[in-house]
Amino acid sequence: MCGRFQLVPEQQPAMDKGWSWVEDWSGFANSYNYAPRQQIPILLGNGGYRQRNACWRFPTPGRQQGSWQINARVETAAEKPFFAEAWRHRRCLVLATGYYEWLPVAGRSLGRRPFLLQPQGASLFCMAGLWQPMVDAAEEMACCILTTEATSSLHWLHPRMPVVFDDVVAMQAWLESAAIQPYRGDWQWRQVSSFLNKVGNDGARCVESETLWETNNGG
Repeated sequence: MCGRFQLVPEQQPAMDKGWSWVEDWSGFANSYNYAPRQQIPILLGNGGYRQRNACWRFPTPGRQQGSWQINARVETAAEKPFFAEAWRHRRCLVLATGYYEWLPVAGRSLGRRPFLLQPQGASLFCMAGLWQPMVDAAEEMACCILTTEATSSLHWLHPRMPVVFDDVVAMQAWLESAAIQPYRGDWQWRQVSSFLNKVGNDGARCVESETLWETNNGG
């Protein structure tokens, strides 16, 4: 799944390599710890790229009153009643510089260890998303992130992962025609600080290496 991610574009030294189509980065609030129910920056298509903010929780009224989801399975979203219209008409991109997963650790006092995951060699990428206008809420828009089966190199950490695009052609294909051309390359990961565990904590401390218990730079 994808329950937390980061977007820290100010860290990236090569913003001109394939990202010139994003004309203005000023609307993208940096965060090391984006979490559900927070406002997150998304990109919309329709003849150009527009940056908007959306609440990361997608209403699913078909389940029960007040219910919502942060993820949708790419294998079934197009047929689900609460995702189908957004799949056809309201696709979006969620920019990220990394996402997080937690690994339960038996016998450890902290219970779960957070890991930062990033495509090998890609400092900035997009996750496929769906958005929904909100009527009776403080937020104007809501969104969710699409997930798929995790690659073999990441399955040890979690069986699901976000649908990730690392090139502009794939991003455009998703926005314009709902075509899925996900990133199939290698991943890098490292264990980061348990400071990340608390929603609301932010800053570089979230990604400090707490231990060298598990690190990978590809594969």
